[in-house]
Amino acid sequence: MPIDCKNCNAPCCRHAGLVSKELDRGDGTCKYLSWEGKCVIYSCRPFVCNTDRIYDKYFKDRIPREQFDRMNADACDFLRREANENNSLQ
Repeated sequence: MPIDCKNCNAPCCRHAGLVSKELDRGDGTCKYLSWEGKCVIYSCRPFVCNTDRIYDKYFKDRIPREQFDRMNADACDFLRREANENNSLQ
């Protein structure tokens, strides 16, 4: 099942600086992430933020969509755990 990024707590957006300096607001978080944790440019988000487009361009002939979605969900879970651990240390 594809990730529902519209209803996400945005763990990847909180690490956008690792992917793109253009998206980094200065603390690693995406500059387009609202204080409510929603993407303010979701309908026209950059390619790097669009898993559907990334799958179609790079992975559709290599792995099944379900595997790609699972890999993305696993990455989200990892980032959530990292964020939770970092918050508990503060």
